[in-house]
Amino acid sequence: MIFVLTGLLLIVAAISCLYRGWSVKGKTGLPFTITGWLTAVAGVCVMSIGAGARFAVAFAFIGISLSAWLLIVAIRTRRQRTRINNAKREAINWRAVTKSVVPQLIKTVVFVPVCGTLAGLITVGATHLLPFERVDNIALGIYAMPLVWAALAIWYMAATNRPRLYIGFVILATCSAISVYA
Repeated sequence: MIFVLTGLLLIVAAISCLYRGWSVKGKTGLPFTITGWLTAVAGVCVMSIGAGARFAVAFAFIGISLSAWLLIVAIRTRRQRTRINNAKREAINWRAVTKSVVPQLIKTVVFVPVCGTLAGLITVGATHLLPFERVDNIALGIYAMPLVWAALAIWYMAATNRPRLYIGFVILATCSAISVYA
């Protein structure tokens, strides 16, 4: 267990180094980038000692995505605080806010659970096609489903062509159902 925690800490350090390397202009960020990639590989190697190679890769994906998300949230909140402190206070046009926010909230409340259901179908369908043992398939499905769910939800919220999106969702659900029930 200590190896898994050490590997996760190394991955968090790797993401921090990668962000630092990519945010600096020019060749001054290259050492941070190289250190970040090497630290990420070291984190996966350390986790594989404690949990095995398959779970180490799955933990690495989870650790990378969570630490990158936390880093993005921390940086955005820090930038937003400085903007709020430097900005002038203006009156909010609540009518315009409700006209733009309410439809987005309705879309989110209605379609995010649909994306979750579809993500469940996709991960179950994809893991049934893999030649792993049943326990490994279940573990991979548990780890992969939130990532697929997030990808589908982001795709839905960012899509500009709705018919293509719905057709894509129907095709994904049909393929997954065929692989599971056929």
